[in-house]
Amino acid sequence: MLLWPRRGESVEVDAIEPEDLRTLCRECIELHIDQRRLDILKVAEERFSCRCGCEVTRENAQAKGERYLLSGRLTIRLVTPERIEAHVKGDSGHIYRVIHDNGLWTCSCPAKQRCAHLVALKRVVSRPGVEVLG
Repeated sequence: MLLWPRRGESVEVDAIEPEDLRTLCRECIELHIDQRRLDILKVAEERFSCRCGCEVTRENAQAKGERYLLSGRLTIRLVTPERIEAHVKGDSGHIYRVIHDNGLWTCSCPAKQRCAHLVALKRVVSRPGVEVLG
């Protein structure tokens, strides 16, 4: 554990050695952030960061939908034999309505193709009689 700077002391950030500053930041983050949220963030960073300096590609709908699900943004509102309705909170904070109705999947978002909101719902929906393997 890094002991410098001590409580109550101040120092210019650029006066701290880079490795010491990284350690200090990592320890503060791990101490003050909810562990579940930190784990989600680590998965996202591993998936989308590149240490070689090349350009990182944009998150696709599958990855974003899984992130929405893992971070608790999907809320199931209705389940009947024919219909499932849910809400998904997008990155903008907007709540989108997603529906599975007799085999048809719809979402209230403006996406023209497959959207992350439906990916999140599809990850938790299975057809009766189909065994879901963990």
